[in-house]
This record gives sequence, structure tokens and C-alpha cells, in this order.
Amino acid sequence: MAEAARAALADGCAIWANPSSPHAEGRAAKRALEEARASIARSLGWTHDVLFTSGASESLAIALTRSMAERRFVGAIDHDAVLRAAPDAIVMPVGPDGVLQLPDLSGPRAVVTVQWANSETGVRQPIAELAEAIHAAGHILLVDAAQMPAGADTEVIAHADLVALSAHKRGGPPG
Repeated sequence: MAEAARAALADGCAIWANPSSPHAEGRAAKRALEEARASIARSLGWTHDVLFTSGASESLAIALTRSMAERRFVGAIDHDAVLRAAPDAIVMPVGPDGVLQLPDLSGPRAVVTVQWANSETGVRQPIAELAEAIHAAGHILLVDAAQMPAGADTEVIAHADLVALSAHKRGGPPG
């Protein structure tokens, strides 16, 4: 873990209380929680909500199962966590170069999952180009950015509707 993450974790443990409680300790914990969300959002250039989960697998499952969409599209090379969360999804193929090939996206609203970088092949998907087609069809773009290094996130943030990240792969605590 990065030293800054260790310090933040220690600070959080020192003010631990139920952030939903109305007492002074609970309000302090709520303030610290919201400051942490805002700090992470700022660092990523993200203007939407930040949800803390146990990791990218849980984040992906929440996005895939709770989004306001009738269908799910997933890539053939997506992480197993995506495939487990959306077993009935339409599977999108990849070309010989490992780049996702979008199918006909016409139809009811869908969540389209794109794994930004594949941990086995190293192939990075052209997020801006894919986002343009996905948004033109009226769909939600979920980017699995768990495999991307810290600092590379901002190029995706501008295009994604939902992003799954993993703290432990960016110097933060596991879980």
C-alpha cells in the first residue's frame, strides 16, 4: 500500500463510527466518508457518484445487475467476474487484434461492458471510439478499468457512464 493510503486508512480507523448515526461521532465519520468520495472523484476527474465496494468484481456485479437497462452486452474476453454477473448477456466478439467488435446495438437500452485493458493480452480497447457508438445507440457504457495503472484513468473517465476500479491495484487497501 502507498504511504498516503496507509495514512488515510489509519485516520479512518481513528474516527470510526456508524456514518448513518446522528451522534457527533457518526456525523464525523459521515463527513470523512464523503470527503474520501470527493477526493477520489477529483483525482479521477469524475463528476458522478463514487461507491465504495469490496473490489472491482462487486462493482461490476452492481453495475450489471442494477442498471436501468433491459439488456447486457459483454466482451468475449471480459474478466470472469463480468461473465458471472451477466450470464445471459449478449457476448461481443473480438477481432484477431483483440479489439472488441460491436454488434448491431439497435434495440432496447443496454449496459455495454468494455474491459479497458486485458490482463492476459495487454490489449487496450479504443474507449473513445466504442463510447461514441454505444452512446449514439442510447446505451450505458460500463468500463472495467481494474487492470489499468493509476494515472491512466482520466482518458476513460470522459467517455464512461460507469467505471469499475480496484483500490489494491492502485496503492490502496485490499477489499
